[in-house]
Amino acid sequence: MYIVCYHKISVREMDMKKRLFTTIIAALAAVLCAFAFVACGGDKGGDTHPEDTAYQGALSAETYTSPELAAKAFIDVEVSGDVTDATFVSYTKTADLTEDEMDALDISDAEKENIASVEKGEVKYTVAAGDSDLTVRTSADEEKTYLVIIVKYNNQTVKYYSPVLNEGDPLTKSYYDKVFSAENFKNVTLSYNLEIPITASFKGISFTSSMSIKIDGKWDEESYGYLKSTMTSDILGEKQTVVMEQLYVNDKTSKFSGSIFARTTLNGETTEWIMEGGIQTPELGDDGDYDYDVDMPDDDEDDDMLSMFMPAFDYSYFIKTKTGFKINSEKLTEYMNIALKDAFEQSGAATMGIKLGKTSASADYYVYDGKITESVVTLTCNYSMEMEGMHYDYVMNEKITVKYSDYGNTNVVVPSDIDFESYT
Repeated sequence: MYIVCYHKISVREMDMKKRLFTTIIAALAAVLCAFAFVACGGDKGGDTHPEDTAYQGALSAETYTSPELAAKAFIDVEVSGDVTDATFVSYTKTADLTEDEMDALDISDAEKENIASVEKGEVKYTVAAGDSDLTVRTSADEEKTYLVIIVKYNNQTVKYYSPVLNEGDPLTKSYYDKVFSAENFKNVTLSYNLEIPITASFKGISFTSSMSIKIDGKWDEESYGYLKSTMTSDILGEKQTVVMEQLYVNDKTSKFSGSIFARTTLNGETTEWIMEGGIQTPELGDDGDYDYDVDMPDDDEDDDMLSMFMPAFDYSYFIKTKTGFKINSEKLTEYMNIALKDAFEQSGAATMGIKLGKTSASADYYVYDGKITESVVTLTCNYSMEMEGMHYDYVMNEKITVKYSDYGNTNVVVPSDIDFESYT
């Protein structure tokens, strides 16, 4: 290590430094991964991605008794969220929809038969500043506007129609729910890459450490899910590579339905496949077929591979872009400052002499044909450390890129060396 030219490092101090690196990396990885949707690309800019044009708006499920109440519900349901405390101010009709505009709405023909008229109007609302450390601050009480469509029915009831989003619009719940519908992820291929390089400087001498995680996954809700992750680290010269594989049995006609087969490769040594779960006893279903997971929940996201890649935040964090959406930079930076502070305090890093400096972050998500195709999340964090009278400066750049492909066309291949019969 270059640092020995200036300061003799004891074994105890080296162990502490490795522990500090590991603690910091874990804290930052946990915070940033919350924004990475894989079910979490490269250096491509937004202009290289196709435009996101599939979403044509959505009709509200609830009915209301007046246009004003429907417009208020639009703000309450579609705009206000975890980090956007939106309050309805007023609704003003601007025009009736033309016949062509009405035809473009994503409303069934049966529903249209009961419609008396459709209008568009401007909703005014305010967004209040957060008053809790748990709430990301937003711009204080500034009046904003949103265009909304109001649908009036023959029975005098009213619904709002959440409109097509324009670049810069706050993301609506309807758009968000459509992109992240569980239906989209029943069959998909995933590619995930996390890179965390750290540059440290001490009296003009610099050295680097790093960690990376690569995940390749294929998921088919009707057959299997396969996940292979490779984690490599170089912490102060100590290198390690760990490969983990998991096979999820989703096939309800299999006696292994609900089980997970896993193995690990550490420094070239591979373990045997281990089964988590058990062999099911078949039961006759209502359709006359035998199922092996009759008593198991069908949609428990916490139990499947995709749960770790689904969004941890609601729609109110995001704004629309031409190619998808991105996190509001003000909210992202504020969230990072809060989350990193909490993570460092819980990890005990502050007691080790670590001080956080400037943090910046970005998060972009690309959507095509109503499905997410790629996400790119970056974080730059500066921090310093005082140890035994010595001062160290660190810069950590973290990046997670994820790609999604082969929606509906993913074929999961079971590893050939899994001997299912040996577990019976």
